[in-house]
Amino acid sequence: MTTEQRLERLEEVSEKLTELMTNVVDMSQRQQRQIDDIVDIAQRHQEQLERHQEQLERHQETFADIARILQRQEEHLAHQQEQLHEVREDAKMTRRLWVRLAKKYGWLDDEDVEGE
Repeated sequence: MTTEQRLERLEEVSEKLTELMTNVVDMSQRQQRQIDDIVDIAQRHQEQLERHQEQLERHQETFADIARILQRQEEHLAHQQEQLHEVREDAKMTRRLWVRLAKKYGWLDDEDVEGE
């Protein structure tokens, strides 16, 4: 191979290497843009995650409030049931008292007493 041929060959190799390096640089730039895009997406996901975490905490507070309200309502209902039981017992005793008084003073006949 002559020197001229070697020089031509070296120029071809140099051109191919330059083209290859250009391709590598282009590919590196595209990859960097993709990485930047991925970082942006990751940051948006992180922000969404933080918003969801805040919403979850607010929901948990709301559920705790609801649980306290339900507990108070259950206590109130139990108290009302106790009062209702007392009122019913008082009504029974009052009715018995009136029936006894009515029998004692003759306000009722036997049919009224049996129909209590």
